[in-house]
Parts: sequence; structure tokens; C-alpha cells
Amino acid sequence: MISNLYPYINFNGNCEAALTFYQSCLGGEIKLLSVKDSPAAPQLPSEMHEKIMHGEIKFGNMMIMATDINDQRSQTGNAVSLFIHFTEEDELMRAFEALSAGGAITLAVAKQF
Repeated sequence: MISNLYPYINFNGNCEAALTFYQSCLGGEIKLLSVKDSPAAPQLPSEMHEKIMHGEIKFGNMMIMATDINDQRSQTGNAVSLFIHFTEEDELMRAFEALSAGGAITLAVAKQF
């Protein structure tokens, strides 16, 4: 069963400032994980270590997730992804296979953090 659908916004270096702005407008609690504190730190250049690997702001039953990590596929107009949370792994895999049929997979299903 799908339990939640969250926007995941790619900010190019101003993730913390953007989430702080959203907090000033909407309230809520911010959580940030920097690149240097993430498991990916050894694989990324040191100049990226102060950037936000994963950020989120929760308010009520809603959440916006975000990052500073800008991959080469990101262009103006496509910097938002949707994160769909499933409660059952078999439903997740069924949905992933159906949604990715005939498409290009940019991030395979994997446990994150």
C-alpha cells in the first residue's frame, strides 16, 4: 500500500536556505544531512562535503524532501522528483517494474541511508 507521496526538490547549492525559507512560511521541523556526514562522502569530491545530501521539512502530515546534489540529468524544469513510500516491498517492486517499463531508470530501487 502506498502510504505517502513526497516531492523531492533538487536545489543547486541552496537547499538549506530554501528549507529555512519554507519553514519561515509554513512552520515545521527541518532535518539536514550534509555530504560529509553521509555514507557517500568518500565517493564525492571534498568541495561538495558542505552541501546537503538530504534535507527534509515536516509540517503536519506533509513533508518536502530536498538535496544540493545536482546530477548531470537535472535541467531547468525537471528538478523535482516524487518519492513514493510503500509499506510492502512486493507492492513497491510491482509498481517500480510497471512504472519503469519502456523508460530509462535513473535510480534503481535500493535502501537509502
